[in-house]
Amino acid sequence: MTQLNDEQLEQLSNEINRGELARKYYETFVEPFVTEKRNLIFQAFMEASPSDAESLSELRRMISIVNIFDHEIKTYMETGQMAQMSINEADKH
Repeated sequence: MTQLNDEQLEQLSNEINRGELARKYYETFVEPFVTEKRNLIFQAFMEASPSDAESLSELRRMISIVNIFDHEIKTYMETGQMAQMSINEADKH
């Protein structure tokens, strides 16, 4: 990897900061929320009648939304980690 210019370094630093903030919020708020919602949705699924297509469809929609939310936050965390790796790699050269 080539040496990073100031603009690239600033962009990577911003990604690291966002990733670290996302990690802190994820561990404190998001992960417990997602776990609780998944458990509630699963419980509702177990109690739903197999013939109640409308309820099953709504539960499927709800779990999809929870999963998308979880994935988006994790993406910020992973992007921050990759930015840190990029800086570390540039520092080696």
